[in-house]
Amino acid sequence: MEFVVTLTAGFLAIERTWRNPVYLFVFMIYYNTLKYWLSLRIPFFYSNKYLIDLFFIGLLVLAFLRHILPNWRSYLRLTSIEAGLIFVVAYSWISYLWSPDIPYSVEIRQDFVKYTFLNELIYLIFLPLALRAGINRLHEIPNDFLIIGLTILPLVGFSLEWIDRGASYLFDVTDPITGNTVTIGDNPLNLAFFSCEMILIAVFFMRRSLFSIAAFTAILVFASYLLVQSQTRGQMVATILNVIIFLPILHRHIRKDNFFYVLPALFFALGIALLFSTSVIAGVLTSFGFDESYASRLSKETMIEDMQARAEYVTNVTNAWVISPFAMIFGLGTTASYFYTGAYIHNVTLEILYEQGLFVWIIYLYALTRTATITFKTFLIPNIESDDLRMLVFFSAQLVILLIVSLKEGALYNSFELLLAVPYSAIFATHLQNKYTGRHAQPSGATDGTHAQNC
Repeated sequence: MEFVVTLTAGFLAIERTWRNPVYLFVFMIYYNTLKYWLSLRIPFFYSNKYLIDLFFIGLLVLAFLRHILPNWRSYLRLTSIEAGLIFVVAYSWISYLWSPDIPYSVEIRQDFVKYTFLNELIYLIFLPLALRAGINRLHEIPNDFLIIGLTILPLVGFSLEWIDRGASYLFDVTDPITGNTVTIGDNPLNLAFFSCEMILIAVFFMRRSLFSIAAFTAILVFASYLLVQSQTRGQMVATILNVIIFLPILHRHIRKDNFFYVLPALFFALGIALLFSTSVIAGVLTSFGFDESYASRLSKETMIEDMQARAEYVTNVTNAWVISPFAMIFGLGTTASYFYTGAYIHNVTLEILYEQGLFVWIIYLYALTRTATITFKTFLIPNIESDDLRMLVFFSAQLVILLIVSLKEGALYNSFELLLAVPYSAIFATHLQNKYTGRHAQPSGATDGTHAQNC
């Protein structure tokens, strides 16, 4: 079954990428979940995950040759946001040279970190090109996600043994060759990211037709179940908050004439949601028969303990950073946090400041603030078509979720989705500004994409 599913997903990805370069974004959303599922079902894939990575690179080559190369001059124009993020990643690769000499564990060994930085450069260079090449075909994305949501989501959710797993991320699987039981595990953050994306798709792209309501409700249920099973608190809380924030925007309930009394109501709803996520969800899961570890991990006490531990990580690295003028300007070096506190500090923004220095940190903040400004101005454009507004809300909510999560977990060299969400939001927002204000015409010879510059 696993090989059939994988081959089917592969053929679908090739066919859809041949027709639409933006399918690369769809595949990027779920292929790490497919990789995670295969590694738990077939031990061979646990030690050979790179095979699916190579397939993804093959899709990038296909999209480049098919869609980008014929009009490459129209798309190969980096915005200041993209250039800034590429510089941040490239500098992080270089700053490894003066990182403290520490015994590298598997997840921070030098070849692994350099490999992930190379992947990030691929994400930052080729995927934005694919977006520009197919930006006028973004309306096909919801249908692609509908197929994935009704197949991959239930398959992963109900073919793995989640019972009594707790928060250890470990699974017992049977080696198909030897018949022996093999215990393997991995942190399911990519699975949680996929679940969050599918929740956003289900909420923001649900139509009023009976089929749409039934299909996207099923996706919402499957994705919520999988998100709970991943036990990733940050993604769960961030998703709830973003649905509350952006759903009123999508349905145009927040306007200039009611802004001052709708905003307090929105903040009240966010407060209730935070209370719900820290005090109510744990009890609800227990009543539905989930293992007690779920209630423990989602409890307010556990969250406070984890926040205190991460605050200690930040304090230890801060103390090392402030006493070194070189580190303040040029950074302590990539992965230096492990030397000073024994772990990464679970905050990408502070990690960039401490490990890469003030200059790189300012560039990173510029990319974020510039994207936020462009997106906010786009939301103010009157009479945006419904489909465009849905996509703008989706990209914006995705970015906000990833930003929230980056403040409490993750490391720069594993922040693929965040680094891609920033230029994607800016490119699409700028595209809408050009579309509705008529500032730029479509480039000569381009049929599937338009200019998305001035970022």
